[in-house]
Amino acid sequence: MKIIIFDFDDTLYNGTVWGNWQNYMKEFFAKTFNKQEGTEFIEKYKLREHNFKISETAKALIQEFGSAEKIVNYTIKNIYPLQAPDLHFIDINFLKKLSKKYPLYIVSNSSENRCLKYLKDNNIDTNIFRGIFTNKFESTDPTKAFCYKHIIEKEGVQPADIMVIGDNYNTDIMPAEQVGCKPVLVKTLEDIYNINFDI
Repeated sequence: MKIIIFDFDDTLYNGTVWGNWQNYMKEFFAKTFNKQEGTEFIEKYKLREHNFKISETAKALIQEFGSAEKIVNYTIKNIYPLQAPDLHFIDINFLKKLSKKYPLYIVSNSSENRCLKYLKDNNIDTNIFRGIFTNKFESTDPTKAFCYKHIIEKEGVQPADIMVIGDNYNTDIMPAEQVGCKPVLVKTLEDIYNINFDI
């Protein structure tokens, strides 16, 4: 292993961030479409209210309109400000120790500004990370895979040389598997501390 990529939300911190994601997505569809258009769009792309995901919605919006700008703007304006400030972040000394052996990256579906704000608010030096890449859902592949590929090319390493650590199988682990990186699914900060990094 030569590189470590972390997801941001629910990976580098634990805690309740917001309430019911599906409710926010319902609001997005209600504000973006009239009722009939929204229903047709949801049916056309097989989106379901009980399982809305920003990556799936973004993919559908890109296919339909060529852009996912609306959902990105809606998320930044209406969802991120609702996030709770009471979060427990990964230990800064652990990250510093890890960064002495491995280049560290963040790849997130959240905005870069938000990631930077949360890191700074929790006294985590952003210079620990060689790069922070955020998914703007503008690629023909709206998953994190294109970010992983960019880091592979930038670092000049093989996909198998990269460990991707994340809490969500669909948004973190599956794209890493597709690219050929080594994925590690975690649910708590303790899971991260227990990975054998050989440090």
